Amino acid sequence: MATRGIALIEAHERVCTERARAAAEWRTNAGDKLDNIEAQLGERISSMATSIRGVYNRLWLAGCGLVGVLLTVIGYLIVHRGL
Repeated sequence: MATRGIALIEAHERVCTERARAAAEWRTNAGDKLDNIEAQLGERISSMATSIRGVYNRLWLAGCGLVGVLLTVIGYLIVHRGL
């Protein structure tokens, strides 16, 4: 009876040790994965900011181009039509 009890305690300690080892490994891997995810998000946000900046510049260029065309048309109408 006593040997069975000791065997159960030893089995329980082995299981606890394995679970503790697995938990420590999981925490280590989880930290590495979170670091990788953070780095990837940083890269994506940076590239997204660059593309948004590019779109913003294109919109300004299109707006300035439109104003230039309108001023040209108004100038043409004033010179040739006398408006």
